Amino acid sequence: MTIRAITPIALDLPFEVGGPKSQFAGRPRQMVMLLVRVETEDGVVGWGDAFGYAGRSPVPRSSS
Repeated sequence: MTIRAITPIALDLPFEVGGPKSQFAGRPRQMVMLLVRVETEDGVVGWGDAFGYAGRSPVPRSSS
């Protein structure tokens, strides 16, 4: 089985807990997540993921 493609998908989502907005270093807390799609030459597709509550963002934040 040979891997044909690996596609990383970086996400930076607001982290909501149903109460007051939590802060981390003075900024609203974010859910930093990485999805990884792996496809083989036989057409088999698999997904992996990793996340952190206060990691460095993989997605550039806008200055607005």
